[in-house]
Amino acid sequence: MERERYYQQCGERSGSGEAGSARQFVTDLVQRQRLNVGDINQYYDMWVGLQSESAGYVHHHLTKTMRNISLGLGFLFNHQWEEMGKTGRTKRATFQKRLQRWNEEYKGQLVLTHEEGLMLKDAAAVVNVAYDPGGAENTPANRKKRTFVFADLAGMPPATPTVVDAGK
Repeated sequence: MERERYYQQCGERSGSGEAGSARQFVTDLVQRQRLNVGDINQYYDMWVGLQSESAGYVHHHLTKTMRNISLGLGFLFNHQWEEMGKTGRTKRATFQKRLQRWNEEYKGQLVLTHEEGLMLKDAAAVVNVAYDPGGAENTPANRKKRTFVFADLAGMPPATPTVVDAGK
């Protein structure tokens, strides 16, 4: 029963695999959070926790969308964390470790689709952080607005390719 309610809240019907709109899912979450938003730290933690808790309960594409948005929020909040003293430094270091964990899968950069960029814009607006995802056209300028390079953050080593020796 609890799992069925979770699926319904996440835009699916009883775990049947019928996914709701990822955009609608994020919109609903953003609307709910507007009522009880703490600071950016609490809001960011909510997104990280949501992505983590949803793994295995909702479709992979929704879990990945939530992860992409939470990573995007980390990039957007990074500059504010720099100005928050010890708490901000701790949050920033934790975010950098999270990027290191995902570095290989993302090949050193988070590239959002236009739809994910719009979702990130809505999510960031909840805590009054502006973000421009660019237009729907797949131009280099628009892609650049939706690309977050892991190594751009201080303390992050550049992405290195994994070399596998097929002879062993």
